[in-house]
Amino acid sequence: MIPSRKEAERLLKESAEMNPRYGSYPESKWKENFRLRDYFEQKTGKTLNEILLPDHTLN
Repeated sequence: MIPSRKEAERLLKESAEMNPRYGSYPESKWKENFRLRDYFEQKTGKTLNEILLPDHTLN
């Protein structure tokens, strides 16, 4: 699943904010996290945000 432009921008912003605090995050871990996210979203038929934050509208 390719993230929407809005989601991609949010992830880039979060990454930029985290790097100074926690150091860089290897690309291999990013890819694995996205792979796992896609796996669970496919299995549940919902996005992780829908599962973890059911009362919030993120659009």
